[in-house]
Formats: sequence, C-alpha cells, structure tokens
Amino acid sequence: MTKNHFFSETKCFCEGKLYNKEYVNTITALVISFFGFYGINKNNANNINLLYSLIFSNGISSSLNHYYNLEGFSYLDKITMILPINLGNLYIYEFYLKKLSKWENIYKLFYLLFPSTLYLTLVIDNFTKYFDYIFLFLALLLIGFIPLINNYGNKYGFDKCIKKIRNNFIKGALFVIVGAGLWWYSEPKCKNPKVPEKVKKKLAKLHLHGIWHILAGYGFYLIIHSINMIKLYDIDKSDKNKERILNSFKKTIPKI
Repeated sequence: MTKNHFFSETKCFCEGKLYNKEYVNTITALVISFFGFYGINKNNANNINLLYSLIFSNGISSSLNHYYNLEGFSYLDKITMILPINLGNLYIYEFYLKKLSKWENIYKLFYLLFPSTLYLTLVIDNFTKYFDYIFLFLALLLIGFIPLINNYGNKYGFDKCIKKIRNNFIKGALFVIVGAGLWWYSEPKCKNPKVPEKVKKKLAKLHLHGIWHILAGYGFYLIIHSINMIKLYDIDKSDKNKERILNSFKKTIPKI
C-alpha cells in the first residue's frame, strides 16, 4: 500500500448494506478502546500496559475504519490487531521457554524467528486476501497459555491463584471464540457476490460484527489480565501478593 491509496474506498462490512455509514460497528469498536484504557495500570507487570495501549488504539482504528471505510484506516485497523496478538504470544511462549524449558538454543531460536510472524502477516495482508486466516491462526496460538499454566502448576503447585488465572484465561478465550464464530458466520457471506442481497441485509440486521467487538474486547482483556497475573505471581509468591491477585478476580472486569 502506498500513500496514494490511503483515501481509496474499501468494501463495507455487513452493516454497510443497511446504512451509508456503519454506525453500530463504529460505536461498538470503541468498547475495545474502553477495555484498553481501563486495563492500563502502574501496578501491572512489565510490558502489560503496552498490550492494553495497543488494544486501546485498535478500538480507535477500528472505529475510524468502520465509519469512513478507507484503505488507510483499514490497514491501521489490521496493524493494531496484529501487534497485540503477536506480543501476547511472545509473552506466553517466552515465559514457557524461560521458566519451564532447559533448551537454551530453542530460546534463542524463538527470538530469532518470532519477528517474522509480524513481518509476514503485514506482507500477506498487503499482497493477498488471507489476513483473516492469519489473524485466526495467531489468535489460536494464544491457547498455548493453557498447557503453559498447567505445566507451571505441575512444577510449582496448583494453588488457588494458578487455578483462578487459568480459568480466567479460558473464560476470555471462550468469549473471543464465540465472537469470532459470529463474525465468520456473517461477514464472509456479506462479501460473497453469490449470496443474495436479501440474505445479506438479514445478516446485517443481526449486527453480529458489533457483537464481535464487545465479546472480543472483553475476552482479550481477560486474556491479557491472565498473562499479567501469572507474571506478577511468578515475581512474588508471597501470601500478600496471592491475596492481591485473587482479589483482582472479584470484579466483573478484573483489575489488580
């Protein structure tokens, strides 16, 4: 993509079949920004605030993308989706290799190869139509947190904190999976020229894309919180810190 393409119009999503602007998608995208803003906290583990700030920027980018339907905002939306997903995977698998693996060379190889997932994703988006599949693949890699936390528990003991962190992550992953399912049920059909316009308008009235924004925003927030908690737990296993971690889960939107 060059600068000349920034203001080129892109194909609208399902909601564009109903209105001139994607009003519901524009508003619900800002819910993602809310979760990012709410999550930023000086008590978080190192680099966790970077994840929350990227979630915040994705909500803004997505909102602009849905309102204006321009190539530049679409690309910005995708970049701010890919960056937090890649960093989340980095934190998860780095933690696993550093804490639970004795393979020093594998640890080095991981850092040498990992940046390519970001570069390749952006290149693939620019020259192919497979971005959605790449994003789905990277999102599924986050599930590696579950065996990681199980291995960590086996090594250091399954106390209430470990179980709570694991269950919170699973809860977040389920929210994302359900939201993604709604997105995949509707958007590919709306972009398919073989699907009748009547069917597309019916799908648009369900506003499944907007629901995806809300479910994904909350789900990814819970996932980031789980990564944050295991990092804080690993730094300090004192009873006071464990109590602080457990108390964070008592809120509907967990926060340390």
